[in-house]
Amino acid sequence: MLKVHFERFVRKLYKLILYLPPYPLTIIIGMYLRYFSNNYVDGDLNKYRSNILKLTDKINVDKFRITGTGVLHLECNKHLIYYPLGDLSENALDRQFTAWKNIVETELKYFVVPIFKKKLISDGYIYITTRLNKCESINKSKGLLKLLRKHGYRGNIEEVFYNKWKESLNIIHIEVPFWQERAQNIFSNKWHVGPCHCDFHIDNVMSLNGNPIMIDLDRFSWKAPQVLDWLHFNVIFDCKTNNINWLQWLEINLNRSLAEIFSHMHIPNRLIKNNNKYDILDLYFLSRLTWELRGRDSFRYKKTLRDIEEYSIKRILHGKD
Repeated sequence: MLKVHFERFVRKLYKLILYLPPYPLTIIIGMYLRYFSNNYVDGDLNKYRSNILKLTDKINVDKFRITGTGVLHLECNKHLIYYPLGDLSENALDRQFTAWKNIVETELKYFVVPIFKKKLISDGYIYITTRLNKCESINKSKGLLKLLRKHGYRGNIEEVFYNKWKESLNIIHIEVPFWQERAQNIFSNKWHVGPCHCDFHIDNVMSLNGNPIMIDLDRFSWKAPQVLDWLHFNVIFDCKTNNINWLQWLEINLNRSLAEIFSHMHIPNRLIKNNNKYDILDLYFLSRLTWELRGRDSFRYKKTLRDIEEYSIKRILHGKD
């Protein structure tokens, strides 16, 4: 319990330091606070400290933050610099960079940032991209979803998606056979599949010259069920509005009809056609399972795992009614 209180206290200190001028020392203190509060930062802290000093010696930083996966964001006048502070963040950035390289060679290139460079510094990499503005428009964000939908078709989910579900199910200990069967059933169904961000919400849509741009592409998939993006966008919005978490959202909607669930979401019929309510809700649960259990925050990880297992029991009991 003392460790939990300590982590919470240090996390509050980290949030406070973000309001201070982004001097090299401030950024380094932020890194240490992230390390002690969430374990998002790992590896050789001395190496990171040395590289941060070298980076900030040559550039003027307007603002900084460290993301949930341990990526240091340095906001400069016209550019944004990503510096990974550990294996988790390094892998996430590498996936994001690979996805970006693939996208810019297709018709979807207008939906992502035009410049994204990978540069070697000392014994690691930094990523440099164009600084973007916040996209506050919900309609513009949904407009991006509509454009992605045009590149979709009726088909099966790619196997890599299904394999991630199976791998994630090894982490939970509640009625795994039930979820394995549900995963197999959902995987064998026909969906409207196509390019899917897989973490689409208002904070992952930015603006460049008035046009919406997708960021944080590390989960991007070319052949995922596109209803996921629409559902995730709305679930995040509903959760913030009603001050609930995603598992509570799912639990509430277990007792609603398909029409009730999706009436306010404006999800196109073709995305949910021929798929029942439980397939869609369980699709979201299994996908979110793979996203939520990748972090390093031991306290939050354990709490999330407990919440997931509690929901799993409720879902199974509900299915037996």
